[in-house]
Amino acid sequence: MAGKYETSIYTQEQLDTARDRSRVVGWIQGGLTTLAALFLLKMLGWVPLLVLVAAAGYGGYRLFTKGRTSSF
Repeated sequence: MAGKYETSIYTQEQLDTARDRSRVVGWIQGGLTTLAALFLLKMLGWVPLLVLVAAAGYGGYRLFTKGRTSSF
């Protein structure tokens, strides 16, 4: 990148390193989130967890469809 553009402030090596690190961090975050969800499932059981997931899904639906009119 730095060779292509005169105003680039990062080298290609720096960009590649940042990209690799972000992938590793993403995998770690995903793994920890999965472990936390499995721990919650073990402690709470299925029913409360399904209620929480449904509530979060409904809240997300309401958030992303706010202000839209229905076509019905």
